[in-house]
Amino acid sequence: MPNGDASSPATSTKADASEILDTRMQTEARLKIAFQILSWATFGLGVIVAIMVIGASIISIRVADDGGKTFSTTVERIFTSLLPVVATWVGTVLAFYFTKESFQAASDSAKANFKEGSSTVTAAVAELGDRRLAAQPVSQCMRSYDDIAKIVKPVAELSKLNLVNDIEPLFKDKVTRLPLFDAQKVIKYMIHKSVLAFFFDHVQTVQQKTSAPGAAQVAGVSLTRENATLQDFLTYNDGKYGKVVETSFAFVAKDKTLADAVAAMRKVEKEAGIACQDVFVTATGEKSEPVLGWLSDRRIQNFAQFG
Repeated sequence: MPNGDASSPATSTKADASEILDTRMQTEARLKIAFQILSWATFGLGVIVAIMVIGASIISIRVADDGGKTFSTTVERIFTSLLPVVATWVGTVLAFYFTKESFQAASDSAKANFKEGSSTVTAAVAELGDRRLAAQPVSQCMRSYDDIAKIVKPVAELSKLNLVNDIEPLFKDKVTRLPLFDAQKVIKYMIHKSVLAFFFDHVQTVQQKTSAPGAAQVAGVSLTRENATLQDFLTYNDGKYGKVVETSFAFVAKDKTLADAVAAMRKVEKEAGIACQDVFVTATGEKSEPVLGWLSDRRIQNFAQFG
């Protein structure tokens, strides 16, 4: 059985402005560095070529008598050798300073495209889910009453159930939610395994902090994990557990759709101020009527996604 940090606008605006300013400063710094590199590279290349040309001319004049052919050949070889070296150096340095910016620009562009596409897909999926929910009758999607793992007893007997012996053992084989019905099939409580476990932990913590063994006092009785009843569970901690298991579910009529079921869940959450994860189907949607079926939030999600 399936059971189942955002920043403020002002802070976001300040962060965006700071990021834009940092980006602009980094860009200006890179442009300045690039200009200096190109300037010094040009100047250095000119100086080197000048020195080499002067040296080559002196050598050619002293040792050669071929009408300047040796001088021309020497200058050409020097220029041919130096130009690739200097060009490679300048290109490497520029790439070092500008690769990060180019990558960042591409990354930002990809992120923007992804966000835009993601938003479009999310909206499309949500719209498709809404259409599916509106087209699915609860009577065809619910888990029927007979198929529900449950406890059915008169209300007076329900309150006497021992949590460890009568209720906890039923949480098995993927059962994580246990509805409790009265003899007329009216839902009285919905106990989630996680809530029951939290209750047991709380009781044990209280026991450890008291001087007498097993000493958490409820209505004058020493409460332990082993002797706790459903009534103890409902009234424990000023009835906070009781509020959860008695009011955290909604009702919908058998002729309604899953969209109506979702609306009913949201209404409970708004009015009761607690999470609602279950909807029970009755003839007209009244809580006093016998239950015909049950819809968990996970079951509804599956129908919204897969139909």
